[in-house]
Amino acid sequence: MKIKSFIFLLFLLKINILNAGTLPSDFYMKEKYKKFIKEDVGNFYYIEKIINNNFSAVSEMYSKKDNKIIEKYESVYINPVQLESYNDYYQITKKYEYKSGLIYKTNYYIGNSNNCFVKCGEEIFYRELKKYKINKYPSCLSLFDINERKLKYETDYVKNNCISN
Repeated sequence: MKIKSFIFLLFLLKINILNAGTLPSDFYMKEKYKKFIKEDVGNFYYIEKIINNNFSAVSEMYSKKDNKIIEKYESVYINPVQLESYNDYYQITKKYEYKSGLIYKTNYYIGNSNNCFVKCGEEIFYRELKKYKINKYPSCLSLFDINERKLKYETDYVKNNCISN
C-alpha cells in the first residue's frame, strides 16, 4: 500500500511540475474518508478505492481467468468554486493499460463526468517494460481555468478533442 501511495504522490508531483505555478491551497480535494470495494463484472473484477463517500480515487480491473491486471485509473479531484452537484468536480486521471499483466501504455485525461474528458500530458507506450514511444499533449492544467475551475471549452484543442461521456 505504501508503494501505491508513493506512486500517487509522484503522479501529483509530476502534474505540479508540468504546470509550475501556485495553485490555491483548496484546489485539490482532500481525502477525508476512504473505503475499498470489490465488484465482479462478468469475466473481470474491479477493486476500487472510494474517497469522500462517492469518488473513485483508484480503480483496478483484473481478469478472472488469470488474475492479471488489465487497466488501472488513478484520479485526483479539483474542488469547484461553487458546489451545486457531484458533476461540478473536475478530475485529472492517469490511465494505465496492461497486456498479459505488463504495462503497455499510460496517459492522462482532464474533465468531468457531466461533459467530457480531454487527453493531456504525456502518453507513453511500453514494450517489455521499456518506454518506446511518447506522444505529448498540452499539459492538463493548461487546459483548465484555475480561477473558474472549469475546462477551457472555448479552446480549439478542447473543442476538437473532447471525448464525451
